[in-house]
Amino acid sequence: MVTGYAVSVFPLLARLCVLCKIRFNNQQTTVEGVTTFGFNDHRTRVAEGTEPVLWPAWKDDSGTSYSQPLILKGWGQFEGQTLVVAVTGNQLRGYVCKEPNGKIDESGFQQNTPLWSIDLMGDKPTKSHPTLVKKEDGKRYVYIGTDKDSSTGTGYIHIIDVTNFAYAQGVYKFRDLWSSDIVSAPLVLNWRGHEVVVYTAGNTAEVHLAVDPLKSTNEVAANLRIKIADSGRTSSSPAPVFNGQGFVVGLDRGPSGKGEFRIYRLDDILQEVNGKVISNPNSKPYKVVTTYSSIVASFSVDGDWIYFGDQWSRVYGYNIKTDESWFNDDNKGIFSNRSPALTRNTVYFPAVGMPGQKGKLLSVDRNTHNTNWTTSFDDRAQTAPAVWIIRNLGNAAILEGVGNGYLATINAKDGTKQYTLRVAPENQNEAYATGVTGEISVYDNWVVITTEKGVKAWYAQPLDIEVTSLDPGCPKNAQGYIVKPGEKYTATAKIKANKLPKRLVPGGILVPVGAFNEMGNAAYKAVLKDQNGNELPRFPQIIPWFDNRYLVVNNQHLAFNNQGEEITVTFEWTGAEKGPQHIAVGANLDYPTASPQMKNLCPETTLENNLKRVPIAINGYDAMAKIRPLKTEYIIFDPTVSVENTIIIGRNDENPGTIPVRLTVTGAGGTKTYNLNIGPKGEKYERFPYNFTAGPGTYKIRAEAWPPNGEWTDIDPKNNVAEVTITVKRGNVPKGDRGIHVSL
Repeated sequence: MVTGYAVSVFPLLARLCVLCKIRFNNQQTTVEGVTTFGFNDHRTRVAEGTEPVLWPAWKDDSGTSYSQPLILKGWGQFEGQTLVVAVTGNQLRGYVCKEPNGKIDESGFQQNTPLWSIDLMGDKPTKSHPTLVKKEDGKRYVYIGTDKDSSTGTGYIHIIDVTNFAYAQGVYKFRDLWSSDIVSAPLVLNWRGHEVVVYTAGNTAEVHLAVDPLKSTNEVAANLRIKIADSGRTSSSPAPVFNGQGFVVGLDRGPSGKGEFRIYRLDDILQEVNGKVISNPNSKPYKVVTTYSSIVASFSVDGDWIYFGDQWSRVYGYNIKTDESWFNDDNKGIFSNRSPALTRNTVYFPAVGMPGQKGKLLSVDRNTHNTNWTTSFDDRAQTAPAVWIIRNLGNAAILEGVGNGYLATINAKDGTKQYTLRVAPENQNEAYATGVTGEISVYDNWVVITTEKGVKAWYAQPLDIEVTSLDPGCPKNAQGYIVKPGEKYTATAKIKANKLPKRLVPGGILVPVGAFNEMGNAAYKAVLKDQNGNELPRFPQIIPWFDNRYLVVNNQHLAFNNQGEEITVTFEWTGAEKGPQHIAVGANLDYPTASPQMKNLCPETTLENNLKRVPIAINGYDAMAKIRPLKTEYIIFDPTVSVENTIIIGRNDENPGTIPVRLTVTGAGGTKTYNLNIGPKGEKYERFPYNFTAGPGTYKIRAEAWPPNGEWTDIDPKNNVAEVTITVKRGNVPKGDRGIHVSL
């Protein structure tokens, strides 16, 4: 498959729906886009779409990204469009999504230049994730942290006004005096009418809170510091609990240290004095929970339950109110600093791996706490997983970015890999944060990924090509399609576009098509023509092969411009001398297994209707042989007996004329051969007596009817041979009765 082409995730298609809702046990979240790390404040990483086929849409090769992009429903002048905010390099960039145009080229992606880009502080690209905040007055802001800046030795919080998305601008730059770097996604809460921004602070082992930063006029705002431990690091994105009136945050004590997470209620740590928010002098955490190893990534939240993994890939569930908890350590010992995805019944957790180890994706049952399945990759699991559900199908795919540059799609039910797609350069040295370096975002029918090269976006649209009919163009009778050896025939096929993407470039969607004359194990590619007798055009298709080499296939193709369009094609083929023989027509799939092949170009909702294959009854002749013995068992009192049989040779086909047949009969009397001409079925059957003298014993009689010198092929060789076993036994004379009796 050509790099960058469409990828089919599910075998079925779902209906279109505008707004999706993700339901969990104790909450229902209306989803209007990916607004922060983990898609929403609950960090569930679940999205729904309507179409199961991803088409490459656009890209921006703008530099390495370690962040999760935002996918937003457009507003204002961009109403009805889809917007993306992403970090590449040290810039925050804003895009208007370009839907696929159906163009097929080596990459499949359109270049998309951002509407705007804003420089961020920090000596290195930020590892923080942007968070969108929508105010009651309709204004929209993006909050993001930065890496350490050498001029100040601290991290920053940037706030960018994106209300007018065409002209976004930085409105606030907050220098955190006590941070080393800020890699978490800012969590923005509302407490008693005050905006509280919660974020981790790197090597300080603290969590920081900035209160009403947009109301501050000082670049160095008075942020509040909560000390978690005397040493360690905080890097996990705080997650909200208590309906947004509290948060949970993890502590990283290094590879060999005990882990810890703390739960805070805002009422316990804050107080308001004269309209100003300050730290509560009696501040204390609501809960402090120790784990087996460090907590370096974020939490997924469902009501009172939080779900997370530690640094050595144990998976946990914890109820913040009842202290009920569980953990699964089936895969402990594989490093991970990534966050889980959460559905109603399952926690999906990525085990990253160390150099020399392979990454894994784990599926753990929320109710039984058992491992459902694990699936392994050829390199590190570099991203948090994303769950993509196609509405009303009950099917879901897990999307996971891998260090070797591949995006893997995995069946959520059993962990089988459905597809892998190259999206970034291959990691040759197993270095950390290579390949798919950023994160995966999914919203409705959009998938946006950040990598070491920049941003790539796919849009889900249906494609369903069907070969509706294939007429071989030769006579047909009760035996099937009948041909003569060496004679040429013209076949006719119809190929239809049941579903097409919405937007097409001039010339339409190019679909590879192929026709094949299959004789035995060999396949010969035919030349397809249109109804006017013109050969269909060809285009070179570049297929990634092995050892960084490529295979070029010159497939003929059809161009579809309208949904429901059906195109008629023809091709010539020749009747074989011997069977079996088939003719086949396919569209947009890999067929056959041997060369010459047709190669798939654009995966579809299903490939089950993309091939028609018709068996051909070569010559249509069917000779048959039968044996009719007088009886199969003889009891004799004399030394020998004459064994009587009738051999019948005939036809079991509907063709006129006579055919030559050689009949060979082998038995106790030796082998006899008869050369015959047999007429049509029902007109003439040849019968031959085959008698021999036999003493006691077992005799096998075999009759075979075959064409002389391979002159023609029999369509049903199973009835060309008949065999009968004859048994001759000596009878027993009653004892004491050996004389001759005469009556007087």
